[in-house]
Amino acid sequence: MRVFTRWNEEASTEVSNELLKRLARLHLEQICSKAVRDVLPSIDASVHDWCSFDVSALYRFSSEAVGVPTVILKEDIYHASQIRAFFSKRQDIDVGIRKAQVAVDTFKETEVQCKLMNEAFRSWSKGGFKFHPDVEGVFHAAQRKIDRVLGPCPDVDELVGYFGPGATTQLPRRMACAKEKLSQPLACSGDMIPVLSSALGSLPHLLEGDSEIVTATVEIHSGKLVTVPKSWKTDRTVMIEPWLNSFFQLGVGRLMAARLKRQGVDVTDQAKNKNLAQIASLTGALATLDLSSASDSISVELVRHLLPTDWYDLLSCLRTSMCEYEGEGFPLEKFSSMGNGFTFALETLIFWALVSSLPGCSSITSVYGDDIIIPTEAVPKALLVLRSAGFSVNMEKSFWTGAFRESCGGDYFSGFDVRPFFIKDKLKCSDVFRLHNQYVARFHLDFAEEVESWISEHVRLYGPQGYGDGHLHLMNPEDHMYRTRKVRRRGWGGYLFDTYTWKKRKFSLPRPGDRILPLYSIYVSDVGEDSALNPEKSEREFTDEGIPVDLLPGTAGYKRISIYVLG
Repeated sequence: MRVFTRWNEEASTEVSNELLKRLARLHLEQICSKAVRDVLPSIDASVHDWCSFDVSALYRFSSEAVGVPTVILKEDIYHASQIRAFFSKRQDIDVGIRKAQVAVDTFKETEVQCKLMNEAFRSWSKGGFKFHPDVEGVFHAAQRKIDRVLGPCPDVDELVGYFGPGATTQLPRRMACAKEKLSQPLACSGDMIPVLSSALGSLPHLLEGDSEIVTATVEIHSGKLVTVPKSWKTDRTVMIEPWLNSFFQLGVGRLMAARLKRQGVDVTDQAKNKNLAQIASLTGALATLDLSSASDSISVELVRHLLPTDWYDLLSCLRTSMCEYEGEGFPLEKFSSMGNGFTFALETLIFWALVSSLPGCSSITSVYGDDIIIPTEAVPKALLVLRSAGFSVNMEKSFWTGAFRESCGGDYFSGFDVRPFFIKDKLKCSDVFRLHNQYVARFHLDFAEEVESWISEHVRLYGPQGYGDGHLHLMNPEDHMYRTRKVRRRGWGGYLFDTYTWKKRKFSLPRPGDRILPLYSIYVSDVGEDSALNPEKSEREFTDEGIPVDLLPGTAGYKRISIYVLG
């Protein structure tokens, strides 16, 4: 069945479901163990049934419990979880759920929880409330750890901020680039007013006036709560920040991440968590915990209690405490949410400090955002501490018994990788290329052939592994059919093969921010130890007329390129 005739072609929801159901049937036919079949929906189940199926029930199997060899059981678990992965994160599936409203309701629920925690911490500080003695001990130890990790607090004018790819209160994401952001009027939240003069003093080219009198007009904005696609049953809430807040939030977040890295906590690398999860699935000595709405559950008073006063004051001035949704404004009980530039570093710091302060956890703890790995025997106390701090453990995605562990996108059963390939929207030809290559990597060649049959012959490009998913990986590694022509460079014989790649969206129209865009490039080019966290290290590109070019989120189609490899 030929469906895709261009690399960026997209199938309809109906056609996507038809193709993926065909693959689902092939996966079901491969499942051998009755124990796995008994917990699965029927072969004729609806898409809704497969979306809502609790796949964690499979992960809690052990080969001893079901009497099936581990190698067979891990394949069965992979096949079952892959079927669900065809549907569970699809944004285009409509089963009558108001996904945006579900996300907003969850946001409001976390606000209620944060309000309760704020009241509890205020009462505790006045002696009107006590946590469990073990919890108070962990809180106190976490305070000391955070103080040691963060070290001296910088002034706002010492931060090296930068622009991320996200939207601002003045710009939608599709136009979010440094060129356009620098062209917008200055805007910040009311929280930033106490440090605004200092912040703008470090960015003098944003100001107006002569050498003696310098002025700036700054708009005061609330944050804007929006929803973005997440899965078949809910969207995700994100709070859009004013651009001055976002600029400095990213700067302080980068600094916090760099100081965390000195303690062995690297927020730019998930490999440690994945490796530990794989080991834990073999030994059972470690547990993997996942939290629900983690960033939205960090209450103001928890941050006030755990962070040094000067760091709390700095972050408080850079946050946006007023949120607006559908014309209604309200103050936030949470300290920061998704969309804030330092949220990820802050939540990693807090969770690491809390769990590493548990007895026996100081040397064998790994945290990446809300993905937590701790010794199995520490789980009861970890649950007590996290719940006391206002966090909810996602029991479906947390594992400390059985042979399965999951962390940072790594799913392991008795040491075997059983991570499925998730389809997140209507099928695109580029998704089909990636799906084909996933099957080839797992040596599921029958599935790879089925997927390949959906692609018209003139679209198919073949090439070796290790060069991305812009071409179909060869099922036989010895097959050299991808070699389009032989070339000789510097005396070495090599070959070229073709692959597809996305074209980046470029924005080169003249804008007011063009005058300071080169200066911004210099400003962010020298960040020392933080360079791994700086997304803007490349040299600025200019048009023939000298107008700076900036990149926009998204793509502008695709192109076919040739890659040279040694023969």
